[in-house]
Amino acid sequence: MTFVFDDVSVPSTKYVFGENEPNLSQIGKYTFAFAYDYISLKGGTLCFDNEIIPKDDYHELYYLKQEISSVKIVDLFTKKPHQYRFHSIDYSSKRDWLFKKLAKAIGVTYKNAQQRDQLPTIYQIAVYTDEKTRTAPRIVGFFGNYGIFHLIFFDYSHSIYPNSLN
Repeated sequence: MTFVFDDVSVPSTKYVFGENEPNLSQIGKYTFAFAYDYISLKGGTLCFDNEIIPKDDYHELYYLKQEISSVKIVDLFTKKPHQYRFHSIDYSSKRDWLFKKLAKAIGVTYKNAQQRDQLPTIYQIAVYTDEKTRTAPRIVGFFGNYGIFHLIFFDYSHSIYPNSLN
């Protein structure tokens, strides 16, 4: 989908199911910006309004978003992936439940596994990791046009891609 402003065609920042997702060469020059169109707010374990999330962790989330907003996307992929524990999340068969949740979050009815190729690649970013308290909340989303990062889940319990803390 595109919009026209003063005779200039501009791609929409909105995600369209099945549309090719932008590659690093298209979005790498941009710094992080967040969109909330698909944010999960249903009170579940992966939702931003999950009642178990302490208020202080929302503060940590805002600090992270402020800090990461000055990072170029290409640097996140090449220079700083470990700093933010940034990586893609695969849809292996053991994560079929995640595919279903993602499809629902972006408004797609789950029909079959072939739809996986039409869904955007999702990524996780660490809000923080605390070895002492054994907590490691993550935010999860995908990139759209202009490097817009569409937030979907707040994985407070680090259950999507667990590590040694869990």
